[in-house]
Amino acid sequence: MEICSPHPLQQPPQRLHSQPKLSRPSRWSSSLACKNAFGTVWLAFLLFATTMLPAAMALPLKEQELVHVSDEVLKLDLSKISLARRDLADEGLSGSAQVAPTGSAYMLTYYGGPVMVKPMNLYVIWYGNWNGYEDEMENFHHFLDNISTGSWWKLMEQYKNPPTARFKGSAVIPKTSPTLDEAQMRPLIGNLLDQDIFPIDADAMYIFIAGFDTEPNQMTTSGQKYCTVFCGFHSDFASNSTGFTDIKFGVSGMTCPYCGDANPWISLQLTVSHEIAEVITDPLVNQASYVGPPVAWYNEKYGEVGDICNAMPGISVSKAPGVPDQIVQKIWSNKDQRCMP
Repeated sequence: MEICSPHPLQQPPQRLHSQPKLSRPSRWSSSLACKNAFGTVWLAFLLFATTMLPAAMALPLKEQELVHVSDEVLKLDLSKISLARRDLADEGLSGSAQVAPTGSAYMLTYYGGPVMVKPMNLYVIWYGNWNGYEDEMENFHHFLDNISTGSWWKLMEQYKNPPTARFKGSAVIPKTSPTLDEAQMRPLIGNLLDQDIFPIDADAMYIFIAGFDTEPNQMTTSGQKYCTVFCGFHSDFASNSTGFTDIKFGVSGMTCPYCGDANPWISLQLTVSHEIAEVITDPLVNQASYVGPPVAWYNEKYGEVGDICNAMPGISVSKAPGVPDQIVQKIWSNKDQRCMP
């Protein structure tokens, strides 16, 4: 798979600095456009749910299982703002891409928190109107199902990552309001678990994707806006109805021109691969009140494994027969002291 040049940022969007920043460019996005070739793999099913999810109708795509993800806000140390939120001011808009960081200053330190080590299950929540995008959605499911077959995934072995990840299922949820805040995403995800549309799974990540009918600035987290401050983020939360306390999730959108390439589906791969890597290596960062447990792999100045290489496209070379290479965001390698692959 070849990579095209990053889409130039002509007018960098303004950042919000009303709150103190944590020196890590956490939740992000990146840039790239090119071929999106995906391997042929089994697909899970595609579920359609009504606005408040009272019922869901399955569209068999192939097999299913479901993952859980979590979303919770982390309070920061002195600034009383979450580690994750503090980083949002430098989130992955393509205009803030760094120049090839190298050297010991970027090394990640392990702070004793948990990492994901068991086979990982990936579930997708398509939020909004996705009519006409069925082929692209299926290609993205293939991308997720193959993401652990290449050189990008192998890099995370140094951080004790899961041996594999598989796409397990998806659901389409119609848009419920003109704007969408992270606080609204949590019950939407929780309802999928509560109604047994997705299973409760401690080894899962839910990937929440706002569709083409969610415009820039219509999606927010802690008052900060999609495409003004961030392109994506990861978090976790507890579900009162199910009693499940570790629901990990990642968020991305489709309409920000600064989150990667002119091709929003390539931008989606970059943003989501960034968030998957961080959910694996630092899943509970949003529960931390200081730089220590439950923080796992982290750099106090530059953030998490994806933040250091924010908006840097890379190619994950396939290690599986018949599975093509994939466009992903690079991640930091302590071993190589640079962004890889």
